[in-house]
Amino acid sequence: MIARRRQHEALGLVGGVCGVIEGTGMQNPTTSLIGRGRLNFLSCALMASAAASFLIAATAPASAENTSTDAKAGGIETVIVTSERREERLLDVPQSVSALTDADLKAMGATSFIDYVGAIPNVQFTTIGPGQTKITIRGVSDAQGVSTVGYYLNDTPITSRDTSGANQPDPNVFDVERVEILRGPQGTLYGGGSMGGTIRILTKQPDTTKFDTAADVTASATEHGGTNYNVNGMVNVPLADTLAVRVAGGYGHYDGWIDDPFIGKDINTYKTDFLRTEAKYAPTDDFSLTFLYQYDWLATNATNLSDTNTKWTSTLSQLSPNKDKTNLYSLTGVYDLHWAELTAVASYSTRANLAFQPFSSSTLGSYEFAFGLPAGTITGGGANLGANTRDYNGEVRLVSEGDGPLQWTVGAYHLDSAIAANTLVYILPPNAVSFIPGGIFLNSVGTQHVSQYALYGEATYNFTDSLALTGGLRWFNETVAVSGVANGSPIFGRVKTGKIIPKATLSYKIDPDSLVYFTYSGGFRSGGANLGVDPGSPPTYQPDTTENYELGAKTVLFDGKLVATAALYYIAWSNMQIFIDATPPNTIGYTTNGGKAKSQGAELDLNIQPIDSLKFELNGSYSEAVLTQPYVDIAFTAPTGNWLPNVPRFKGYASAEYSFPVMDDVTGRLRGDVQYTGKSWASILNALHPRDVLQPAYTLANLSLAAFRGSWTAELFVHNVFDERAILENDTFGNIYENRPRTIGITLRYNP
Repeated sequence: MIARRRQHEALGLVGGVCGVIEGTGMQNPTTSLIGRGRLNFLSCALMASAAASFLIAATAPASAENTSTDAKAGGIETVIVTSERREERLLDVPQSVSALTDADLKAMGATSFIDYVGAIPNVQFTTIGPGQTKITIRGVSDAQGVSTVGYYLNDTPITSRDTSGANQPDPNVFDVERVEILRGPQGTLYGGGSMGGTIRILTKQPDTTKFDTAADVTASATEHGGTNYNVNGMVNVPLADTLAVRVAGGYGHYDGWIDDPFIGKDINTYKTDFLRTEAKYAPTDDFSLTFLYQYDWLATNATNLSDTNTKWTSTLSQLSPNKDKTNLYSLTGVYDLHWAELTAVASYSTRANLAFQPFSSSTLGSYEFAFGLPAGTITGGGANLGANTRDYNGEVRLVSEGDGPLQWTVGAYHLDSAIAANTLVYILPPNAVSFIPGGIFLNSVGTQHVSQYALYGEATYNFTDSLALTGGLRWFNETVAVSGVANGSPIFGRVKTGKIIPKATLSYKIDPDSLVYFTYSGGFRSGGANLGVDPGSPPTYQPDTTENYELGAKTVLFDGKLVATAALYYIAWSNMQIFIDATPPNTIGYTTNGGKAKSQGAELDLNIQPIDSLKFELNGSYSEAVLTQPYVDIAFTAPTGNWLPNVPRFKGYASAEYSFPVMDDVTGRLRGDVQYTGKSWASILNALHPRDVLQPAYTLANLSLAAFRGSWTAELFVHNVFDERAILENDTFGNIYENRPRTIGITLRYNP
């Protein structure tokens, strides 16, 4: 009777929350563009079921063998990674790798990249809003051009090939095994786009031995904004001894906090959906075939743009909506030959993106000045941007097995990628400039096609139990072709490249838990096409490359109570892909090659567990990323020594976690973390650019209090405890983009 009463109470509570959210959405017509407050039946049902089940569980006796994995302690966890394409202890990998397990991500309350990036040394990001993010590792900044960071979902590359470098995908990290972040060029095993580093999201695999479920529900409220909620669920179903299906999905609604006096309140509301389906067929112990389908959808009303002097306010008087939809299909076969493991991966993906970027008042003023027009002549305008991407990826690799002194990996890779993009740039009113018919500056339609073939290999020879030498090479041949029309003028171009990328590592084990290593490695970034640019701009640009020198160490001290990793690095960057600003009457800048840079720095990561119930993590990084050859723009020349954009000199992170008994079958956990990001320049021109600013440093803190009982968790959290305003990007056109203000909420989680 008590359980039934609590279930009815939970259903009533969640129903009331649904009603409040729906009512809130109805009161704000501006958010109807993406259906703010439209809480579908499935979401409410999931929330109600989770809340009811939690309350029921709270009255039931706890199962001794069904303890929460989140609450377990007993020494610093031994993490197994596959960053070198084989299973190894993280401590045994002679390169700079960070790994976040499923338990780590849950403790952070992470659902996306932005939620966990603060905990990773020497990884930075800039963003104008959800789905519009750039990633930088070790100062190799992709201010423009193709991404400098490789992004993988399991064995499938999902790196954005949009040449703006500003819309990396961001898969939901619910029901993932771990996230691995490889710092430094990864050209041998991971290829193009990994010249700064590689991020790998590894999902939990279907289990043929048992039926399993998991779910979480989060509700929160944002200061200066409204209510948010997120619902995730997973079910694993064995269909036979040799076949299982695992399905995970989620839905999220996040209220905005930025007001526009001309439009309404909380204009930067957004919604997300994701669905991941995996089916695994394993007829024998030696062979398995896994199919994956991943669907991600995002819709935003506006970016996180805010006025410089007025927090949480925009005066653009226009929305800046963005819609992004991705479908990924992959098939992975693994065959154990008992002397080597053969893996074959084939994938197909599509991505459709549609966005509008309105001109700021300073941009409109620039055009008025360039055309000699009185202030106020041009009242509005912007750019409609659309891109449709289609990628085929195929890879076959063979990884040696056994305990002999020689271990090796060989493989082949093929990519066939196409992007169809359209760009329309206009001003209002249409007759504001007499010599620009209809007020249309640019009407461009173009297609980029990339074809790449690669062969790669790595081998490690262990001279003794302590001393090992690794050597690797990757050969690739790539063709980038572009065709299209810009303002009626044809655009054609082609870039053909072939290179060999090397790697060498010498490592020495002082003892089973202490390692030092020195690595030389290369990285490269594909060339690309200037889609959506003014007639007369160069249609293509060349690849660029990096060379990395790294000295690192890993060790375990004080009977396993301290794990320390450290690295020093120097990266030389050649033939940089750089951005040339537009000069009116041109409206769109373009990417070309020129200049050199270096990035040098240090990283330190400490994991400390003095007693089973108390954990600390401290990490920090220093990065000096500067030009070593002048960068020449149309109007300015950036001298040697200028800092690369969006690269802070210092970054730090600290977390503390304390577990304690509450009663016989309930365990509590108090957790806090703080992250510091130093100041950085918004463009490579630094102070030479009249609108460039030194983006200020910021410090963000989070707190959470959780209770664990059996398979259930209830967690109260506060994100951005001190309600600090962080400028996450400044586009040098008078626009700044800020972080989410203080957010307070609760998560209910079922996790056997």
